[in-house]
Amino acid sequence: MCQRYALPDQPTVEREFLPSRTWWSFTTKYNVAGKQYVPAIRWHDGQSEAVMMRWGLIPSFAEGRPAESPLIVNADFILESPAFRTPWLETVSLISSA
Repeated sequence: MCQRYALPDQPTVEREFLPSRTWWSFTTKYNVAGKQYVPAIRWHDGQSEAVMMRWGLIPSFAEGRPAESPLIVNADFILESPAFRTPWLETVSLISSA
């Protein structure tokens, strides 16, 4: 996961990803950081949905309770981290089977 990125305007993102349903509203940002709400595409009920989600990972030991501060991990080390390796591999597996 990168530390920061630039977010283009909403119409550009919608043209790029073509979500079936949109549940988001955002503007261009040039310094998006972890822990902020950001646009995301998810698969729900057989369709792609455009939603706003908080950027970060909730570790398995949180047992479903949202953390005050979601964890941010450097993508270069995600497979080396015991807290992030399993959730990352499970997510990759879900995406691959979709």
